[in-house]
Amino acid sequence: MESRLKCANVQQLLANNHGFILSLLGSSLAAQLGQEFITAFMQNGEDAASDVILSLVITAYEEPTTVSISIPQTKAKEYLFNRKESKWIRIPSSTEMTGSGVFAASTITVRSDTPISVISQSRRLHSSGRAVVYPVAALGTEYYAITPYEEPQEPFKEFAIINHDQANTVDVYLKGRVLFHGQSYMAGDKLQVQMAPLEALQLQSADDLSGTRIVSEIPVAVLTGNKCSWLHSLCDLVYEQLMPVKSWGTEFFVPPLPFQSRYDVAYVVASQETTVSYTSGSTKMKREMLAGEALRIRVRFSHPLFITASAGIQVMFHCTGGLTQYKQYDQFLIGIPDTSQFCTSYSIYGSTKFINTALIVIKTSGIQGLRFDGRPIKAVQWYQFPDTNYSWGSYKYTLGQRAGSHRVTHPNLRFELLSFGIADQDGYGAQAICVM
Repeated sequence: MESRLKCANVQQLLANNHGFILSLLGSSLAAQLGQEFITAFMQNGEDAASDVILSLVITAYEEPTTVSISIPQTKAKEYLFNRKESKWIRIPSSTEMTGSGVFAASTITVRSDTPISVISQSRRLHSSGRAVVYPVAALGTEYYAITPYEEPQEPFKEFAIINHDQANTVDVYLKGRVLFHGQSYMAGDKLQVQMAPLEALQLQSADDLSGTRIVSEIPVAVLTGNKCSWLHSLCDLVYEQLMPVKSWGTEFFVPPLPFQSRYDVAYVVASQETTVSYTSGSTKMKREMLAGEALRIRVRFSHPLFITASAGIQVMFHCTGGLTQYKQYDQFLIGIPDTSQFCTSYSIYGSTKFINTALIVIKTSGIQGLRFDGRPIKAVQWYQFPDTNYSWGSYKYTLGQRAGSHRVTHPNLRFELLSFGIADQDGYGAQAICVM
């Protein structure tokens, strides 16, 4: 009885002091576990499609956990979870945002009575996107967009701003032309939008919008990406939720994909005058960056990327698609965590019909301590990041007949873990969920 009371007291403390407690536990934990989330689904593909499947993958870490999901103009639904249980929950396809505009019935709110994690996924034939959804406690008021732009000059680049439960004023300092409410706004213009509670704003452009600054009076969530990205594969949705400037870091490891025969792209964005140094394979470079400047660095299998900066930066990895095992795999976008956000325990979620892979970065001395669902990780080829004491490797895992979550751990060393999967004319990628 006493232990139950203590547990209840701890849960109440977490609920009442959520932001403070999470700040003590570390930025990575604060960024991914929470009790309230807001998100939306950007457009997937060139045109609106009836075959789009929208879903949330929700994982509970305590038992029992009650989760409610609400969408404006619809009745909220409740779900009961057991400890370490994951559920794949369909979201009405009508919530997908198409075109540029303000959407009153597209914001999804997720609430729970214990900390949970949330992953969003948008899928249609040969086009899948997946992203970690960050809790309201981790949101901020300043962001910079990243929109991969390798495709033809079409209005495929996009980002979305999701407002919480209060009226808000949002200023968007554009890096490219957008059409909004019948008016054209050019690069260098400021677009100001008054947003009602739980409204979402989506902007699309034929121009690259990378470096576009987004400033709000109260915290918002921001998604960024491309609804139809092209390069080494055909039209595919890529998207990711941005972290606010206040949560950016200064040291990053970007491991290459083991099957990429061409190249992928790392995007680096600065919010102020910043010196960025990076090692790509054996090549060392230095770049002076300005606020809103976006740097593209090619990532090849033989050129793992290590980045340091004099001030906080944002780093994203764009898998550009390609060919492997005689199959064409599609693209995805992943936010790269800085080293201060590394964790000792992760939850990783695979999908059926995909080759699911965990991409790991860890200090070389700690490789032997890694565990996958409690078992040693074997049969991994490890590669060194030049001039560092870190290595990277990829671990393929099977799911059986059903998708599900797995735990990747180390007893005492923090490490980086990215999750991705490839299939014929498809692909997904996301950060793994830090749970310790």
